[in-house]
Amino acid sequence: MPHTKRLSRSVAFISSLATTTVSAAGFQLNEHSANGLGRAFAAEAATVENASILSRNPAAMSRFDGIAISGQLSYVNPEVNLSGTTTNHLGQLYNSSLAPAAEMISGSPLNRVTTEYSADSKDVAPGAFIPSFYFIAPITDRIHFGLATFSNFGLSTDYDDDFNALEYGDKTEVTTININPNISYLINEQFSVGIGFNALYADGSLKTSTPAYMNDHAATYQQYNQVAALTAGQLPEIPLVPGGATIADVEGDGWDYGWNLGVLWSPSEQTDIALTYRSAISVDLEGHFTSDLLQMDKAPGKLALDLPALAEFAVNHRINEQWSIQASYHYTGWSSFEELVVEFDDTTEIGDSLLLKEENFDNSWRAALGATYILSPELTLRAGYAYDASPVKDQYRTISIPDTDRRWYSAGFTYHLNNHSNIDVGASFLHGNSTRVHEEFELQGQTITTLDVELSKANAYIFAAQYNHQF
Repeated sequence: MPHTKRLSRSVAFISSLATTTVSAAGFQLNEHSANGLGRAFAAEAATVENASILSRNPAAMSRFDGIAISGQLSYVNPEVNLSGTTTNHLGQLYNSSLAPAAEMISGSPLNRVTTEYSADSKDVAPGAFIPSFYFIAPITDRIHFGLATFSNFGLSTDYDDDFNALEYGDKTEVTTININPNISYLINEQFSVGIGFNALYADGSLKTSTPAYMNDHAATYQQYNQVAALTAGQLPEIPLVPGGATIADVEGDGWDYGWNLGVLWSPSEQTDIALTYRSAISVDLEGHFTSDLLQMDKAPGKLALDLPALAEFAVNHRINEQWSIQASYHYTGWSSFEELVVEFDDTTEIGDSLLLKEENFDNSWRAALGATYILSPELTLRAGYAYDASPVKDQYRTISIPDTDRRWYSAGFTYHLNNHSNIDVGASFLHGNSTRVHEEFELQGQTITTLDVELSKANAYIFAAQYNHQF
């Protein structure tokens, strides 16, 4: 559907804000197991320890002699801080040119407005719990069935109401649940294959608002507009945009479907090699669009959320009876995530659709290295390191999802309760690189506002616990 371009002067100003405020950069989740977290998810697809491997490789089910279940809960505690300023160039134009011109016409002085504000903010990403559950059962000696429920994608940012750049990002949230039945086939003692079906539910909300400082400008602009109205168009009127008004509020949910496959090869008794793939999925989030400034209240529509394909190459090598090492390379096809567009069910005053944000992600990768040490029959120790590359290009980086390259430092252990049950515990510290974020809004070729901040902290702490049982 075509994007709306014919807007009134004030609505065009509002729309220019709405089209650059929503972002969902780098919102992939890895938190599928506590034992995997302990080695930074190195070789997750090739390391057969419990039923949670089903989140990465259905072929590994062939290694289980009986029914196996795993249930885990991760807690992610992000620490994301911004420091910098936002500049109102419309106010600068008023102070330097429009107000002096109006004073010459009216002969009366006009107040000036503040044009630079702090854009500092702390803890913009709230903590979250991420659960998952896995079930594996043999059907025959060669065929296994498994069911996994977990999440590959999710995000949340929430800025305070007094944040001076709410037009760039107010609240963003995406939650997904993947229901994933699988079947595997053991070809021979060295090689097995698996395939699965994915039913993915997604719920999303994206909101942007006008910053509160716009209320401080209203009386000054109104006084100026009274003078501009007498000039027969020689001086332009300034749109009176209230602070705290909703620019764009999109809510919706929906289902879509995909597939996954995996292979597990054991060239020797010491080494397992895995290759897995999970298809891209595009979910139509059906819901409604609201904007105070565009005078739209819960207009029905949908937004396509294009989730990327995932692939992993993993190697697990047992050095001896106690030591093993793990390595993997994980690829995410984020280039499919290009833009966010609301398509309305019915033609509205602003058209059939509205472009919220151009994303233009790059494909990304993640490399991990881990080690596992069996200290005793009861206790297994793990550690790992990973480098996780951001899919966000520098020129498209935003504060809605302040994404950056990050390093994982992980450790964990397994404690065996008995011959059938054990508990996994894992923890990770994620250190994100500091980076600059520059955003700007333009109207008819003129810059209205700019945002210049440093992502001064982009860290996270992750903790996970898991119970495993084999019957």
